[in-house]
Amino acid sequence: YDEDMPGFVLKLSRTSAGALRATFLLRYGGRGRMRTYTIGRYGEYDVQGAREEAERVLGLYRDGHDPVEERKEARRVPTLTEWADEYLKEVELRKKSHREDKRFLGLAKQRWGSKPLDKITTDAVQRWFNAIAESHKITANRALASLRACLQAAWRRDKITGNPAMKVRPAQIRTMTLTA
Repeated sequence: YDEDMPGFVLKLSRTSAGALRATFLLRYGGRGRMRTYTIGRYGEYDVQGAREEAERVLGLYRDGHDPVEERKEARRVPTLTEWADEYLKEVELRKKSHREDKRFLGLAKQRWGSKPLDKITTDAVQRWFNAIAESHKITANRALASLRACLQAAWRRDKITGNPAMKVRPAQIRTMTLTA
C-alpha cells in the first residue's frame, strides 16, 4: 500500500508458471461499495505513471463517474439489434439508399436480434445466407453485403474481434451474354 496515496496498491501474485507478477491497483469508494480498478502491470507502468493514472481515476470518481462500471460497459458486447440500430443511424446520414440496408439487416435481426455480436459464427451466417439463396440469390448476396458492412463497422470499433460474415462467399449469379 502506498503511504502517500490511500488506495493505491502494488499487488504481487504468482502466475500459473510460478513467476512473480506485480500489478498496480486503485481501491476507492466507501459506504459498503469499495471498488478495485486495475491500472496495469509493473513494466507497462512505472510507479510514477501508475500513480498519475490513479489520480486521474480518482478525479473521475470525485466528479461522479464510476471508472470500474464505465470500463465494464465499454467491454460489453452489444446484441445484433443494438448494434444494427446504431449502425443504421450512421448509414442514414451517409447513404442515399439506406432503406435496403435497413431491410436486409432486418432479416439478420430476425435471426440473431438478441444474440451478442461475438456469438454470431461463420457457420450461422453461412446457414442464414444459404436459406435466403435457395430462392433468391441476388437478395442473399445483398443481405450478406449489408451484414458484412454492419459487422465490419463493429470490428473497426472494437466491439468484436473478427467479422464472421467476411468468410461467407456470395452466390455466383449466372449471366447470359447476347451476341449480335
